[in-house]
Amino acid sequence: MAGYLQPAELLAGTGGSWIGDPPAELTGASIDTRTLAPGELFIALRGAERDGHAYLAAAAAGGAAAAVVSTPDPGLAMPQLVVDDTLAALHRLARARRAAFAGPVIGLTGSCGKTSTKDLLALLLGGDEVVARTRGNFNNRIGLPLTLLGVRPGRHQFAVIEAGISLPGEMDELAALLVPDHVIVTLVAEVHLEGLGSIEGVAEQKARLPAARRGGGWVVFPGDCLRFEAFRRLAAPGLIVGPAEAVVPTGFGVVLPELNWRADGAVNLILPDGEAPSGREHYLLTGAGSGMARNAALALVLARRLGMPAAVLRERLLRWKPPRWRGELLRRGRALIWADCYNASPVSLADALETFNRRFPAERERLFILGSMLELGSAAADWHRKLGAGAGFGPHDTVWYIGDHGKDFAAGAAAAGWRGRIRFFSDPAELAPMVRDFEGPVLIKGSRRWKLETCLPPETAAPSNREVPC
Repeated sequence: MAGYLQPAELLAGTGGSWIGDPPAELTGASIDTRTLAPGELFIALRGAERDGHAYLAAAAAGGAAAAVVSTPDPGLAMPQLVVDDTLAALHRLARARRAAFAGPVIGLTGSCGKTSTKDLLALLLGGDEVVARTRGNFNNRIGLPLTLLGVRPGRHQFAVIEAGISLPGEMDELAALLVPDHVIVTLVAEVHLEGLGSIEGVAEQKARLPAARRGGGWVVFPGDCLRFEAFRRLAAPGLIVGPAEAVVPTGFGVVLPELNWRADGAVNLILPDGEAPSGREHYLLTGAGSGMARNAALALVLARRLGMPAAVLRERLLRWKPPRWRGELLRRGRALIWADCYNASPVSLADALETFNRRFPAERERLFILGSMLELGSAAADWHRKLGAGAGFGPHDTVWYIGDHGKDFAAGAAAAGWRGRIRFFSDPAELAPMVRDFEGPVLIKGSRRWKLETCLPPETAAPSNREVPC
């Protein structure tokens, strides 16, 4: 994680004590010797399966400039900052760095689309030179404070930071660390039901991030979030994007975007603007599904409220590309592969199917490679049947399935009238040769456990085979 850390800052922030002479400066912080860069601070966290203290020698060998430990290793020449609890020390350091940053801090949460929306908003606000952002999905009680340590008060103008949870109470901890000025909630959906119990439980926990924002900051969320009491009681100011599902709270505005899809899969996104001569702002987004287009509207609405000119946003939006495996369109000869296989939930699978069916109608043979959805608790079988029924398979389609609840998914498709057959597999890697020989549109979508990207033939992963905006 990039960022500058001073030994005095570490000492004051943790209340620990140095063994050995601390370095003059540290270039960042890491908890993993596999990704540690020379000059960084290694924080030895204790977890249920691993103890970072067992890797202190490896950290020193990898070029760590110092380490935060609760049990020092006297045999190492590497300076060590001794604290009572290394995770608590990480959190204290993150809170101190947050307090030192005067720029706007934007928190993002939601059941789906957090990472893509976070990356898009960071691009719209100026990119990595001026925006600190969550890398990958470093969005939990370890990743979020590490992200905060990467915020450079002298360099960054904004921080765009993602908060992800799966259990009650986790958002309270993240919100207390982040103290956001503004918040985007992408949506509330049936995700992490095993931990959060119900969609109402999901909404209650997600709403705790905007509830923790500093006074006067914006909260931006889709209109259907107003189905939940937790969102209806949020304090103003706020902007609701899309039709409101309930009475709009006092102090909230409503923005109604218009999405016009083109034949090439791009979307013209139109937002109302009282200052424009036409009263409307026009933006073009390429390579996105329906959900991402809606999330782009959320990001654009907040970026405009933060002072970004529409002309600048239009130019930056054209440079957006989806993150790896999150809606990438890969070209292989005459075939296009929609690789949306980083994760899956009912709402994201429905979105992927809708996008794929719109872009590639069932007039020719298509290939669907699907993996089951996880963490749905007792509702898992019902959700797989519902998604099977709504999949929109055509008479020429081929469907391959990996994971649990395949028979439920197949039963739903059959109940909807589809007469095709689903083939079941256990190892996605064995599909790669068959994918290579398939000529036609391919959708790959499933939960992270199945690692469906391994079914792609190697040549599809090359940068030259990625579809890019033109």
